[in-house]
Amino acid sequence: MAGEANDFEATKRVFLARFDALVAAWAECRDEIEQAQAFIADQTSKQESYRVEADQLQTAALALGFDMYEASRERDENEERAETLKQMPQRQAAPISIKNTVLDEARAAHPRPVRAAEIREKLRELGHDIHDKTIGMTLYRWSKKGAIRRDGVDWYYVPEDQRSPAAEAEEDLIG
Repeated sequence: MAGEANDFEATKRVFLARFDALVAAWAECRDEIEQAQAFIADQTSKQESYRVEADQLQTAALALGFDMYEASRERDENEERAETLKQMPQRQAAPISIKNTVLDEARAAHPRPVRAAEIREKLRELGHDIHDKTIGMTLYRWSKKGAIRRDGVDWYYVPEDQRSPAAEAEEDLIG
């Protein structure tokens, strides 16, 4: 019996030693996780401050007439940086008028033409989810008002002083 008790005590000591090692390893992991979480929280806070500053720069850039993200993408040859730029969250775009944006794009391109696909892609890059036909239909409606004319798939802005009075009168009747 004494031998069995000794064997039991020896086994118990081995189990307890292993258990103590497991508890210590678990505690070490817990501490490392807490440190990592604190590090992640700090880095997330820094990222947010960088994003806020980028948004402020974007707002200023838009006031000056250019899109900071678009300009950066156009000049960027560094693939890793380009991928980072895609991942960087941008401020949610303010609600826009598709109707006015389409006319603005055509006006900005004048005397060159615009295409519906180009305007649609630009709006999608800015985060606007629109139906495939929305831009084409909007261009068509502007053409009925005389503000835009069509030549195949190309749409041209018509300056106000060159618009047909008949198209404007027809629009007044239609509403």
